[in-house]
Amino acid sequence: MSGKFIFQLLTSTLANGETLPFQTDARFLRILENSGADFKIQLNEDSETVIKKGLSIKLSGPEENNLTKVSFINDTGAQITIQYSLSNYEVTDDRLNVSGSLVVTLSGNTVTSPAAFAVTDAAQIAVATDLTTKEVTLQNNGANDIWLGDVNVDPAALRGYKLEPGTSIIWSSTAQVYARCGAGLASTLSIVRLRQV
Repeated sequence: MSGKFIFQLLTSTLANGETLPFQTDARFLRILENSGADFKIQLNEDSETVIKKGLSIKLSGPEENNLTKVSFINDTGAQITIQYSLSNYEVTDDRLNVSGSLVVTLSGNTVTSPAAFAVTDAAQIAVATDLTTKEVTLQNNGANDIWLGDVNVDPAALRGYKLEPGTSIIWSSTAQVYARCGAGLASTLSIVRLRQV
């Protein structure tokens, strides 16, 4: 291949157990497609090795190091079809192949701050389920501890997350959040939600 640019795009089908040797004078080999399992390759008289689709072999140094013999060895247990390229210059493929339909959604963010939530000693949903939620900031602006969690949140049993007066927490969850105070107590929960719309 010396002296001018040469690019060969080749396709070979190998039965199980078949070896395909061929002579060449290339410096670059790329496996473009492979219809089956990973197969083995032998370069010149070197050891066999497994090669995967998309891998390239680039030879460096003087031209006497060129590939002179390449063997594809199919020991996968089934027939395979290989598409590959040989060249004396490096050829790259930057194309993007997309199968089926590609849905592109342009979205932005929005911040919502509903009215303060009155927390009692019964578990109530303070933050409803919302799959667009990125994070929720919960702040206890009342005088008593608020416990946060699922429907089983229970201050007496220490079940849930205790949010003390004047403190806040950021939850990155799309699930619903229950709030509850201890027996006979109440408090106020301020909520700010960051959503993706």
